[in-house]
Amino acid sequence: MRFLKAMLTTLYIFLGCFTVACFINWCVTGTEPQALIMGVFGGIGVESIVAGVIKVREKKDEKTEDIDSDGSADTNIDNRRE
Repeated sequence: MRFLKAMLTTLYIFLGCFTVACFINWCVTGTEPQALIMGVFGGIGVESIVAGVIKVREKKDEKTEDIDSDGSADTNIDNRRE
């Protein structure tokens, strides 16, 4: 999990620097590299979605392991009171 956080942090820092560099480039030249911007933001967007899916799956697996270790999978509150 620590690798995932480090990777996402690095990607977002890069994205911030890239955005600033593109803005400076636009201020100086008056043009913007549209294809490059779309590619970078699209790639980082896909990476972020994949990281979110991985995180959700890990949480789901942890929850399943907790239920298995307790020996009960009953989630009905009414049945627990009886």
